[in-house]
Amino acid sequence: MNLSKAHTHPTHVMLNLFQHLFKHVIRFRNKFGMTLLLILLILSSFQSFAQDTDSKAYEKAYGFVLEEQWESAKKALDAFVKEYPKSKSVTSARYWQCYVKEKSGENPEEVFKCYQNFIKAFPKSKWVDDAKGNMVRIGASLVRAGKPEYETMIDDLQSENDDDIKLAALHALRDIGDEKAFETISSLYDKTSSENIHSKIVYILGDFDSEEATKKLSEIVAKDKSIKVRRDAVYALSNKDNKTASNLLMQIIKSDNDAEVRKAALYAIGDNELNDVVAFLGELARTEKNKELAKAATYALNNNSHDNATKELKRILKEAKHSEVRTAALYALGDRNQNDIVSFLGEIARTETDKELAKAATYALNNNSSSEATKELRNILKEAKHTEVRSAALYAFGDRDDEASLGTLKEVALGDDEPELRKAAVYAIGNMDGAEAGKVLKDIIMNGKDNQVQEAAIYSMGNTDDPSAAEYLFTIATEQSNEQVAKAAVYALGNVHGNKVKETLRNIIKKAKSSEVKKAALYQIGNEDDDASISLLGTILKEETDTELQVAAIYALAGTESDDAVPYLVDAVKKDGSKKVKTAAVNALGQIGTEKARAALMEILEGKK
Repeated sequence: MNLSKAHTHPTHVMLNLFQHLFKHVIRFRNKFGMTLLLILLILSSFQSFAQDTDSKAYEKAYGFVLEEQWESAKKALDAFVKEYPKSKSVTSARYWQCYVKEKSGENPEEVFKCYQNFIKAFPKSKWVDDAKGNMVRIGASLVRAGKPEYETMIDDLQSENDDDIKLAALHALRDIGDEKAFETISSLYDKTSSENIHSKIVYILGDFDSEEATKKLSEIVAKDKSIKVRRDAVYALSNKDNKTASNLLMQIIKSDNDAEVRKAALYAIGDNELNDVVAFLGELARTEKNKELAKAATYALNNNSHDNATKELKRILKEAKHSEVRTAALYALGDRNQNDIVSFLGEIARTETDKELAKAATYALNNNSSSEATKELRNILKEAKHTEVRSAALYAFGDRDDEASLGTLKEVALGDDEPELRKAAVYAIGNMDGAEAGKVLKDIIMNGKDNQVQEAAIYSMGNTDDPSAAEYLFTIATEQSNEQVAKAAVYALGNVHGNKVKETLRNIIKKAKSSEVKKAALYQIGNEDDDASISLLGTILKEETDTELQVAAIYALAGTESDDAVPYLVDAVKKDGSKKVKTAAVNALGQIGTEKARAALMEILEGKK
């Protein structure tokens, strides 16, 4: 074996193989008549293999670049360019060769020349812009190192017609402190109409710390045709931490500019803690006719930690033209952890004539877990003018999920004079976790003043994590003489999680006193809409002798709209029995309406079933 050939590149091996096979294909051309097909197949395999190989080689080299392993990257890139000169990735590889030279600390003039040669060889490459930007940066360093000849080269790059390259050059010049950069970039903005270039210029101007740049940005906000560019200019102004920029932003907000631009200015100025800015936002929220802008001003104040921001929010709550703005101020106040806010919100909830605003104050208090907030909620429960506001306080107690709150809710559920409040208390208990909530609900079911409260407690039992809930609901469904209460227990079982719920419902069908409760259990099984439920309904339909329950089982099967229900319905038609059951089964097949159901109906019509 010739060892010198053992390491021949795989591409060469495949090429030799292709040539060998091609000779044999020609030899058997007349015999098999498939020469062209074989050639195409072989060629396709060869090309696929070669492409896959060069792609992997490039990815390996590029991986070294990403990992900043410059020596390994240089070797891998050099080898790739040599072995795959016609690869589609060779252009990228040539760019990275120059980049690696720079990162390896090679002579800057050699690196500059490398980028120069790259641009000359691949003028349409996607990497040309990056190469030129790097040349500007390297050239500027060489000028500072005493090589003035590179200044001309930089100027040549800046004079090219490609606006993106000009911007790359200006970025580089700004970074090294070129005094003419602002004048040049301002001039470029005036000369071009490209929205993309304008946006990039705005971004660069935001980094210039000068009055001229601030003034230019203000001019762009006022005059640029693009709303996007104007918004970008607003955000650029917001990065300038000076009073001039703040005044300009306030002027923009007051102007007749586009609403989106004004809103952007609002959010931009929101974090500014200057006293006159806070006062400005407060006045805007109170007096602005545009509701969305007024709300935006309120939200901006919510993000402001200045002490006067709280005072302004309180004024907005009392004086704003729009109720939605006042509501926004309420929620903003609820987010502020200040001692006097809790009592202020409590007073609003108790005394405000606007029901929605009073409810919003209660919900805002719900976000505060302090003992002072709990005290205010109790006061709201006793003194609020509106029943819905008092209900909101009850739900807030439910969210607190503690023993004291549970006691308050139980007291209301069993003793309050208003039925709506008793029910609200029960539902609030249902939102609480733990076995204690389940015990209180059982107490309410046994001792509640009316059936509606009892039913509400039963429904809430289904939402608790009490492990005894299913067994308790079964007892109510099978033993309760009040049919409505018993049915409520069945429906509540639909919210209980666990594998034995279907078995519990099946036992209710067997043991319940009322046929209406049994039907409710059948429909509840159908609501599960799974294979096990359909199978159980089918079994009940076969075994049950009560016509009304058979019909209920059929309706429950129809509600599943599943092909799995069809055989049970067909059996009901075939079975000697009630005409009412047969008619219900036929109607159920029509309701399911699938191909299988329609085929069954056709066979019934033809007398095959």
